[in-house]
Amino acid sequence: MSDMHTTDHTGPLVPLGPVAFSADTGLPGGPQTFSVPTFLAAEDESRVVVEYNGLELRDFGCVNDFYGFGSSPRTALEDARDKIARLAGCNADIKVVTKLTLRP
Repeated sequence: MSDMHTTDHTGPLVPLGPVAFSADTGLPGGPQTFSVPTFLAAEDESRVVVEYNGLELRDFGCVNDFYGFGSSPRTALEDARDKIARLAGCNADIKVVTKLTLRP
């Protein structure tokens, strides 16, 4: 399967192609060799950081893409919204840092 737009319930899947495995199944003829399609699954996690003049003042922790791939930035902002609102008028930078990971 070479479709780069393949997805599962967690997000995009990047196909790596078939991988050969060998296992002793107890069947006559010794170990059996079989091929399994393999993919990298994409997932993301985000955190909200408050900075002032490049100095990190507060990190609100990390959230993952539990509500679907790409949902972590929105979830991180929603979780920190009330605390960030108290910074109104302050000259601080609010950043959302998102990390994308590909896992087999």
